[in-house]
Amino acid sequence: MPTLRPIDRGVFDALGLPCLEANPEDARKIARGKPLREVLGMLELNRLSADNPGICAAAVFSGDSLLAVIERAGETAQWKYGYVYARD
Repeated sequence: MPTLRPIDRGVFDALGLPCLEANPEDARKIARGKPLREVLGMLELNRLSADNPGICAAAVFSGDSLLAVIERAGETAQWKYGYVYARD
């Protein structure tokens, strides 16, 4: 039976998608489903949008662990969780 390997940042780099880094406290908040604006902050989300116009997905890592993929429906839409892989 094939096993899944951890996804690393290189996958997202190859796709041209940005990666954000979460500290351990924020990683716990993500695992508990806290709203992104509480975890990453509006400033960070606004900077993500400004630095990456046209990008509608990004990855959130803590060290080498993929915590979540976040997405937005368009350039002016709010960021939300697409998939959360973190466990508390």
